[in-house]
Amino acid sequence: MLKFYDRLTEYNVETDEEQIIETLTAILLDQVTDDLMLQNFYQDVPVSFKAAINRIEDNLVEVTAHKLQTRVMGIEKQTLIRSSHLIHPVIAQVRQLNTRTNVAELSQLAYAWVPSDRRRFVRVHLRENHTAVFKNSHFHLQATIWNISIGGVAVLSKQVEKIERGSRGLLHLDLGEVQADIPATLLRIRDKGDLKKYVFELQRGGEFEPEISRLISDRQNEILQELTAQ
Repeated sequence: MLKFYDRLTEYNVETDEEQIIETLTAILLDQVTDDLMLQNFYQDVPVSFKAAINRIEDNLVEVTAHKLQTRVMGIEKQTLIRSSHLIHPVIAQVRQLNTRTNVAELSQLAYAWVPSDRRRFVRVHLRENHTAVFKNSHFHLQATIWNISIGGVAVLSKQVEKIERGSRGLLHLDLGEVQADIPATLLRIRDKGDLKKYVFELQRGGEFEPEISRLISDRQNEILQELTAQ
């Protein structure tokens, strides 16, 4: 799960944890508004529900969470605590978890930086392999879609192209019943095992945006239904 969260030190490990416990204690004692939420990620889709603090002993926090939250917490063994009273999101280790009562014991509290907070749009992995082709007057890149959002798409390819960041072209997306040609700009290239991952920004407001939005929404619902059925 660390691909979703990076640890962040504000002061030092001990002081940060003390500060976090003080804030959570204030929520528990109704000294501040209770806006506590937990967040996890399941197949890149955020799962976030309100949670209640039951008790705090030393540096151990016991919470009652939503049943879907506890299912993902059981997989990841961690969760993210969010509240407007915390100066940063907090990552916590799941020490014990009762999936029947949805009660979890959280420990090793630390501030976290969440890269996905910088994303403007939720992205999803598609159920089946779908192809993509990026081309302009200099390049013709054939790839497979890795994930997609309303504003961008990441593709994987065996081709190694020295495409400069900011290069523009037309991205053809084969999404089954939707065949979309969308102006796109290359944002970055990363290694992904033996493949290259090319990340593109999609031009907003085109004729295909409503269909892609529906496809993403349907896929999010499928993923959450899979989680519910577990």
